[in-house]
Amino acid sequence: KTSSHGTSIKLPCQRIEIRGEFTAYGEWYEKVLHGFCELLQESCQGASCWKDVFDRFEGVNDIPLMTIHKSKGLEFHTVLFIGLDDSSFWSIQDDREGGLQEFFVAFTRAKDRAFFTYCQNRGTRRKVDEIYQLLNQAGVTRITPGVPSLP
Repeated sequence: KTSSHGTSIKLPCQRIEIRGEFTAYGEWYEKVLHGFCELLQESCQGASCWKDVFDRFEGVNDIPLMTIHKSKGLEFHTVLFIGLDDSSFWSIQDDREGGLQEFFVAFTRAKDRAFFTYCQNRGTRRKVDEIYQLLNQAGVTRITPGVPSLP
């Protein structure tokens, strides 16, 4: 198929059928298969070769977004914590020790850098204050908008 963006690879995903042992999974399998086909079809759009299709399908050069639990065992150059406040980091509210362990699981996914964001208008930091104290004791540089940071 040719488009204004170049050549695209078109796949006949509707031809994939559920057979054999997979029929036992019923509706769940159909949803997974449908999602797989949609992602594969999206990966084909604007692709000029199969390498491009598979790179897109696998998320090469994408920024992965995930929960702390999904990050276990993985490692990244940089980790970004969005909204490290009481309302976002809920696990520390009910179980202080478990919440700190969960934070350090996420924090140790970073090989080189970790960034933490906080918005005063969004939530308080009373319950997660211990995390901020630990970061301060470790010498983590705080960058405040409008205030020059030290080199």
